[in-house]
Order: sequence, then structure tokens, then C-alpha cells
Amino acid sequence: CNQTSLELTKLSSDVLVDPCILYDVRSDAEMTDNTPEVTIVHLTPYSCPDHRDGAVTAVEKLNGDNKGKGYAIGFDKDHYLRF
Repeated sequence: CNQTSLELTKLSSDVLVDPCILYDVRSDAEMTDNTPEVTIVHLTPYSCPDHRDGAVTAVEKLNGDNKGKGYAIGFDKDHYLRF
């Protein structure tokens, strides 16, 4: 993407946005090599709160798996993914 997440939030509802991936690398004491965190930016029209709320509910559910470690990945399921 050519825009930051802040710039995307300031766009008017009539601006067409091409699909793109924004990502961020989180660096704090809680993160380990076994738990990467992916930042998701979900653009939803103002008139669609159900779509917005569904995405939030899904991410909260995935991050709550495995006692808050996130979604288990890998052959041995010993790595986790958080959103």
C-alpha cells in the first residue's frame, strides 16, 4: 500500500481503494520467536457494522485460543499466530 493506516481512515466513503496488505512488526517483551503477530487492516463501509463486528469477533476468538497464545500453527502446533 502507498498509504498508511491513518491515511486510509481519513478517506471519504466514495474513494475506491485497491486491495492491499499493510503489516507491522510488533516488538515488545511479550512477543517471542514462536508467536508472530500480524496486523490486519479491515476497511468496512460505515453502513456495514455487522461486517466490522464479525471481523473483530473472529480475531478475538483466534487470539484467545490456546490460553491467549493465539492460533496454533506448524507441524507440531508449537508455534502460534496472533492477529
